[in-house]
Amino acid sequence: MPEASTAIADIHMLDSGYSREARSLLYQAYRHEPTFSYLFEAERPGYEQRVRATVRELVKQHFFPGTAGHWPAGQRPVDRDSPDRAAATTPGGD
Repeated sequence: MPEASTAIADIHMLDSGYSREARSLLYQAYRHEPTFSYLFEAERPGYEQRVRATVRELVKQHFFPGTAGHWPAGQRPVDRDSPDRAAATTPGGD
């Protein structure tokens, strides 16, 4: 007799090939979520588009870090606690 599995679910890391599925799943989850409804003013026209745009940007930021907020080379904002701050704020610092 085969041994019964006690696992309820399998967990797998998703790569960027699943971004479309992730966007769809998150959109369905957040579309009727009260906090999103409040923040994105659900009673105003365009609510679903605002939720879709937010989910799209969050998924893009997750799967493709560094692509959100395309900063020109050498002009990205520097975290004030970063060791790179001194180089970025001194004259001639690159």
